[in-house]
Amino acid sequence: MHISCIERCRFKYLISFLAIIILITSTFYTSAVADEEQVLYGKITTNLKIREMPTTDSTQVGLLFKDEIVEILGVVDDWYRVKGGFVYSSYVTIIDNSALKFMEAESTYSILDMTQDNMPYLRNKYIGTLSKKTKGEGVTNNKKLNFVGDIPIIDIIDGYAYFASGKDIYKAKVSSFETIVEIGDDCEIIDAYRTVFFSSTKNRKYNIALVASIIDGKVIKSGYSFSYNKTTGPRGEAEGYKLATVILNGEYTEDFGGGICQVSSTIYAAVKNDRAIQILSKHAHALEVSYLPIGMDATVSYGGTDFKFRNNHPFSIVINAKVENDAILITISKKK
Repeated sequence: MHISCIERCRFKYLISFLAIIILITSTFYTSAVADEEQVLYGKITTNLKIREMPTTDSTQVGLLFKDEIVEILGVVDDWYRVKGGFVYSSYVTIIDNSALKFMEAESTYSILDMTQDNMPYLRNKYIGTLSKKTKGEGVTNNKKLNFVGDIPIIDIIDGYAYFASGKDIYKAKVSSFETIVEIGDDCEIIDAYRTVFFSSTKNRKYNIALVASIIDGKVIKSGYSFSYNKTTGPRGEAEGYKLATVILNGEYTEDFGGGICQVSSTIYAAVKNDRAIQILSKHAHALEVSYLPIGMDATVSYGGTDFKFRNNHPFSIVINAKVENDAILITISKKK
């Protein structure tokens, strides 16, 4: 078969054109992958302070919690720059994009068609309490949870209750809950937690109720901070508080206002997983407490140790504290 010179030229031009297209496509893909790989994420290996500057003596401006995922914005010596400040690199494990995407794919947002961005602003219709027998069971993602007290429930569908913790949405059978209370669509609770004090003395119960009444209804505007000590003020005999057991210098003793730390700790437990709440100051007791898991308590001392957080929601929030049946329920709501 005879091929003319013109046909051979056309064939060469076609091959050249295809080669250019492949080269351009390959270059674009390589560039896109390179750009994508420039984004780094880190997994926090322990509760970690965010510093204003990359030095250990600079001001603490925030706190990251163990297993939290953050975007690495830059590197300065032994420090990573993250949103809000700097963290020491030794306590951050770098995660590549493929691992991060796998983790996101494993999340359960698809259940209710929700995204990470709108998680802090969910409208909750119910509050429930997981029973002791099924605590942490029947939950998606094969994660075992250890909830203590009330849980804000997003919705109940086909016999399952859906609720949020951190960045994930979980589900458990309705039968796994001891109680489910409908709070109505006019309420917009974004965080909640409940602790009990059945075995407390009469004086301790009195102190808890007194300090809760002071905090109840406290409004924190967007961008403003909450200070437990500033909100409640002095908590001595002159302010009506009674003698009860406190933890002081690593020992149990009697002092006025014993029990008020259970209220500050319950508030902390309510807001700790809210990504739009920035913890500014939080300290655990020197000894283990009975009403919360280890590390979830927030001790306070007027004129000294304080529990503080900043409201980074784009709206004001309200703290409500309800004491009933030897238990305190803290709810954080979006202000209407």
